[in-house]
Amino acid sequence: VAENASSSYIVGYSSSKFSTGSSTALDNCSKSDEVLPILVCMRNSTYQFRATVWPLTNGVPGNPISLGVLGERTGDNDNPQNYYSYGFAINDNGIVAGQSIYLDGDTNRLVATIFDVSTGKPIKAITKTNSDISSSIANGINNNNLVVGQTSYPASYSTYRFFIYNYN
Repeated sequence: VAENASSSYIVGYSSSKFSTGSSTALDNCSKSDEVLPILVCMRNSTYQFRATVWPLTNGVPGNPISLGVLGERTGDNDNPQNYYSYGFAINDNGIVAGQSIYLDGDTNRLVATIFDVSTGKPIKAITKTNSDISSSIANGINNNNLVVGQTSYPASYSTYRFFIYNYN
């Protein structure tokens, strides 16, 4: 929860809609000659998740603000189940620390990401992944815009490393 003189927010993530595969499964289920209970048809359903903030007014959550993902694609090659983001912390400046998909060539990578509540969009990936770093996550942010998180190095003895990033 972030509170300042002008606004208060709760941060997290929410399911935004079915993945493409789940929508297709539901359509196929309803077109089938065999009548199956909806729970059987949808048992392997997946959803798209988005970093989300909820403004608070007198302690009551308002309409959610979805913060999007990095590198989101659309069109024939779109596979929305692979595009998601999570919000884990927010500061009084409306900057959210979290994680998102980053499209690196043809490879989707999980990267520590900061988002801006005022625009409802990701600002940037604050760490890049490569052959040495398989993923990263931003776990927290303070009111001085210092972000803390961890990176994963799969080839090293100690697989996780702590980082601090100054957004200023």
